[in-house]
Amino acid sequence: MTDDAKPQLQPANENHWYCLATVYGEQAERDNRHLLDENLAKKNRVAWNRWMAAALSDKQRAELVKKGFDASELAPLSEEEQTEFLQTFAKLDFAHF
Repeated sequence: MTDDAKPQLQPANENHWYCLATVYGEQAERDNRHLLDENLAKKNRVAWNRWMAAALSDKQRAELVKKGFDASELAPLSEEEQTEFLQTFAKLDFAHF
């Protein structure tokens, strides 16, 4: 593939999927090293999983639970939770990325 044919890379924060996956924030960095905040990682993971779970059938969710996924992370967001999630996502300032 020539350089002309390669898609141009963009910063992660300009990708809406990445922003959905980090809706509650990104891991901090100090001295070019990521500092793992396990609570933040879990909050983002659970929000992503529950958001995406709405697209799965009950059978698909059951199969994932059998494979070891936490059932509580596969429960679709309630209407109230979905509203809060979307409001948080809408507050992200994509213009500064």
